[in-house]
Amino acid sequence: MLAGSHRPQFRSLLSHARFAGSPKRSTGCTAAAKRSCWLSPHELAGKGVRVQAVLPGATATEFWDIAGLPVRNLPTAIVMSAEDMVDAALAGLDQGEIVTIPSLPDKAEWDRFDAARRAMSGRISSAVPARRYNIGHLQSAEA
Repeated sequence: MLAGSHRPQFRSLLSHARFAGSPKRSTGCTAAAKRSCWLSPHELAGKGVRVQAVLPGATATEFWDIAGLPVRNLPTAIVMSAEDMVDAALAGLDQGEIVTIPSLPDKAEWDRFDAARRAMSGRISSAVPARRYNIGHLQSAEA
């Protein structure tokens, strides 16, 4: 909790791999997606709890050595220092961001992505497959 703040706070450090995954990162992407599923700031709105998810890119930590890919093997242009990542995360919290992506230059990009994701969420579950899959027995029943 930040000094002087009396509101409960919840902060989750997730991987950006959830959104920019690759076959080499499938386990991490799955774990990040699971952790972010229960992070629903919209459910906590109006309850006096501040929620922040931090989605850093590659950050210079010992994690890379443990994972078998030393950070020194990554392009330096994509690796942020842990200190800068934490400072950006705290600045994002101070600015009221629910999701902070320390290296993303334009927050509006995230806002558009999140709006599209939320708009689609009500159409993800249905008793019938989408028409584009041309499921034969469904097509004849609609005729």
